[in-house]
Amino acid sequence: MTLIKKDLMKFKENTIKGMSKVIQKDFIKRNEAATTELLENLEKEFPTSSGFWAYHAGLADGDGSFINKRKGMTYKLKLCDLAPVKSLADAYGASISKITFSQKKNKPAYLMSLYSDRADHFATMVCPMLSEKRKLVTKLLNKKYKNYHPVKIPMNKDNIGLHLSYIAGFFDAEGSVKCSLKHKKKKYKNGYRYNPEIVTVVKMTNTELPVLKKIQHFLTNPPFNWTKNQLKIYSHLPKGKKLNGEPFKIKYDLHCNSGKGTTLMAILEPMIMIPRKKESIETLKLLHAVDKMVGHKTLANYPVNLKRKLGPSQKVTV
Repeated sequence: MTLIKKDLMKFKENTIKGMSKVIQKDFIKRNEAATTELLENLEKEFPTSSGFWAYHAGLADGDGSFINKRKGMTYKLKLCDLAPVKSLADAYGASISKITFSQKKNKPAYLMSLYSDRADHFATMVCPMLSEKRKLVTKLLNKKYKNYHPVKIPMNKDNIGLHLSYIAGFFDAEGSVKCSLKHKKKKYKNGYRYNPEIVTVVKMTNTELPVLKKIQHFLTNPPFNWTKNQLKIYSHLPKGKKLNGEPFKIKYDLHCNSGKGTTLMAILEPMIMIPRKKESIETLKLLHAVDKMVGHKTLANYPVNLKRKLGPSQKVTV
């Protein structure tokens, strides 16, 4: 199966039957003159060195879909959070649809699509930063621009802002933050006792291992001093099958341990667009500050309001 067919199938699987309603209209639909002017102004507002494109490259690698159609390329972005979708739709004057589902467990989703020249423009701007979809997008662009070859952006100090923006976009698509309580067994003179302890987990998940290895490589080289033991990659095989009856692919998780995860999130916070993830990062920072004050992660030493927030049976998770 080709990469193009796989990407199209992935988008169809992610678009389960639901009611769709347009909440933002396309401002320049079928208007070539307006499209040309918009693209020219867009490149002035967001030059190639802008973190805007790097962020959306990370988002595209995680949840975006580049689809080949007879009239040209199409790019679709579908998320449960409006902010990243709206930022790209506003930049290109594209429409946004809200999809609601009959099943309560499925959250509403927001869908944005770019067609023709706007899709081609977006693809050329993000392709140099893409990882998982780099070959696919290059192949699609070469159908129209035969001499197009994406430039390589080295992982060094000169490009640190771009790579961090990419990671922020990828985290908004595939990342999660969780703060929960665990009871750690500890031995005392009079026997064993279980002490409640707050544990924080920061991870990024994907079915493509090279993407996570790329992020791991970047974060384990200067100017960062983290090790691979602090940023481990785990694999697991999800249970069940897809809508077409095929088994799920192996998933890979890039885990950041408690200390490094908090630091990484503090670095990425200014670039994160999803509000609920920003709130969880604030919780992580609060936990880190309290740890500095009390000296260790025993729940008994935490302020009363923080105990109530986390509680023995509560979780703060995204």
